[in-house]
Amino acid sequence: MESEAALKEVRRLVGELCKLEAPSKKTAKSPYLSSLIRRVNQLTATCPLPSSSFKGIWRKGPWIGREWGAWHPIPDENCELSLSPSSEVCKVQFLPTIAGARPNVRLGTRGWAVFSTGGRDMDVHRQLWQDRWDCTLPPWIHVHHCAHGPRRKLDNRLQALELRDWEDHGDEHGREGGKAGGKGRVCKRPASAFQHPSQGDQLGLANPSPALRASSSSSPAFPQQTKQRRTA
Repeated sequence: MESEAALKEVRRLVGELCKLEAPSKKTAKSPYLSSLIRRVNQLTATCPLPSSSFKGIWRKGPWIGREWGAWHPIPDENCELSLSPSSEVCKVQFLPTIAGARPNVRLGTRGWAVFSTGGRDMDVHRQLWQDRWDCTLPPWIHVHHCAHGPRRKLDNRLQALELRDWEDHGDEHGREGGKAGGKGRVCKRPASAFQHPSQGDQLGLANPSPALRASSSSSPAFPQQTKQRRTA
């Protein structure tokens, strides 16, 4: 399918998605929903990349529908961009520009690339997908990094992005049923070895042994002071 025809068809299909309700625990997922997402992914995977820049549009917030900047293609389709302040790199084919300047693309708290404009953070992968196809996704449709490997969240090439609903996206990441809690596929992954500082002591060290916890709870660091009744 030609690029212009594919663009119109993707817009039409996303418009149909916006008319549907998000899957929930109480209702079974519609086969029509699955077929819409599958067809969109087929079209976006086979359509050639745009050779020129395209507009960046606010998809939510007070400036919805207004232009915030543009996406410009990078000649090297395997370009890797360093993310501040970490040493991580992400794969990109297009980079945002705001008023002719490139914003700082950095590593977000959820492990993927983000940039800021108008005082708001934007996820590179979701914003790029929506602007490429000039359509706004419903909030319960996720843009999923379908590449494999530990750094797949940093692969922002268009061919590495696909749509998923809440249920299927949760299954992809090992959370059965996703945020909506539907009947997802059972997909369990090993627990993360990362230990949050709140799980240990105040210094962020490993959790103390049971004996140490018992001793610390029975003998507080500061002796309790008994209140004395003030006499007249």
